[in-house]
Amino acid sequence: MHLRDWVEVLPGRIGCLHLHGEWGTLTLVAVYLSADRPHERVRALHKLRDHFRRTKCGLIVMAGDFNFVMEAGDRWSTLSGAPGHPNSREVAAMKELCSEFGLEEWYQPECTNCTAGIWSRLDGAYANVHQADLQM
Repeated sequence: MHLRDWVEVLPGRIGCLHLHGEWGTLTLVAVYLSADRPHERVRALHKLRDHFRRTKCGLIVMAGDFNFVMEAGDRWSTLSGAPGHPNSREVAAMKELCSEFGLEEWYQPECTNCTAGIWSRLDGAYANVHQADLQM
């Protein structure tokens, strides 16, 4: 067995580094989803789900630019002060992925993108270990 495996789940969009050790496997996932094609974001999340199903993943840490928001408060218009709407199909696919593999968001409240009068939390990190378990 190799000590590490690099898998491009979706070339240019999702890569997984699987690190194997005596205590199990750590999977680090880098994500950069399409900025303008919602159906491609959903497809990418389904491909990642399918990859996780085929792979013996222990601890999973996933971070990157997802290019969609999960909740209305994650996108704001600086002009009107009104919240935007979450991306429903992407949200459903992400919730399915998180539920199946026990992933929780490592929440950070700051916006990660500010363009054309819109502030958004498009970038994020998720893991299947609770943040409290990381405290020393």
